[in-house]
Amino acid sequence: MTMPTNGLFLTEEQLLFKKVLREYCEENIAPYYRETHPYNAPGDGYDDYYHKWMKELGDMDCWRLGINPAFGGLSGDIIDRMIICEELCRVNGGIAVHAMVQPTHGEQVAMYAPEAWKSGLGEKILSGEYSVAGAFNSPEGQVNFSEQAPLAKKVEGGWLLNGNKCFSSVGPVCDVLLVLGLTEDGTTYGFVVNNETPGLTMTVHNEIGNSPTYATYKLEDVFVPDTHAGDAMIATNRKMNPVPPAAKGFGLLVAAGAIGSMDAAFEKTVEYWKKRTCDGKPLASMGECQRKLAIMKTEIEAARALTWTAARKIQAADADAIVVADAAKAYTCETARRITDECVQMWGCLGIDPDTGIIQHHLDCMGLSIGVCTPDERYSSIATNMGLPGATFQCL
Repeated sequence: MTMPTNGLFLTEEQLLFKKVLREYCEENIAPYYRETHPYNAPGDGYDDYYHKWMKELGDMDCWRLGINPAFGGLSGDIIDRMIICEELCRVNGGIAVHAMVQPTHGEQVAMYAPEAWKSGLGEKILSGEYSVAGAFNSPEGQVNFSEQAPLAKKVEGGWLLNGNKCFSSVGPVCDVLLVLGLTEDGTTYGFVVNNETPGLTMTVHNEIGNSPTYATYKLEDVFVPDTHAGDAMIATNRKMNPVPPAAKGFGLLVAAGAIGSMDAAFEKTVEYWKKRTCDGKPLASMGECQRKLAIMKTEIEAARALTWTAARKIQAADADAIVVADAAKAYTCETARRITDECVQMWGCLGIDPDTGIIQHHLDCMGLSIGVCTPDERYSSIATNMGLPGATFQCL
């Protein structure tokens, strides 16, 4: 096992946590890659593995670390959450994506349904007993609320929900749905819904190629009491919605995951090239091959340094934190797509063999690049925050 470093960016305590988490991931998650690929989900044991890991990671305080102490968490520190995302993404992109959203959605559940949170729901989420899947996405408008049809109608004592929502984080196996959408007056609301609530019909999408599990939920007269709903305070027009530095942290979780995935693919490729021979010599012994590997390593470390620097800037509320965070998410995800694509090529036909896992790293990095604003959107956001003439776009 490669020991984790990052000493310039992490405290000794964080480095120890990173080491313990890597050992857990390599011993308990990595061996079950094939059994837990999304084309097996749900069923075939995927949901059993998933809930087992969620609870074990909860026992390691992974979910409490990501949640503000005001809601019963331990820190809510962006650096701690990035460590979790990076290490999980080295072995399983699906549970890594959920690690990005569980604390965020957990805090939203605490805000929209405070009574339920305090009466036991919160502890189940903090401990990993329950998983939360959240959905901004709607088939007709994706995350663009201004293009979505109204989802919620006010009725006595609560709301009736009708529409469709696409879930990209353990939708098929979650316990709680966090449904975000428009009310009849155009306000964005969040609704906390138990997965067994009448009126929900779930369709699994195993055909989507990266590791997170996908599902569409059809909501037909789903009743949500007022105690489980709240104003999400999300502007429908993102071009007119200024984004504070702290809101960029979610993009850095995605970037940290991309670092983990491309680093794992690269390490596997280096080991393969040490064994694969040409004319009786290992590919890794040849000068031009060594140069290629050295360049790839340099690019990975450049992406890592930019990403963790951005996190520190957000923590310090530096004036340029927003620009650097956008740059980190865009650059790191583009680099991860390219590095993992090169790894696929370097394995030849084995690169697209699911058993090697290399193609899965590439697909995961493609998904991470798209998620939470694409690189093009990030560059547009950078232009806005640089004050360039006519630039108006903002993203999380």
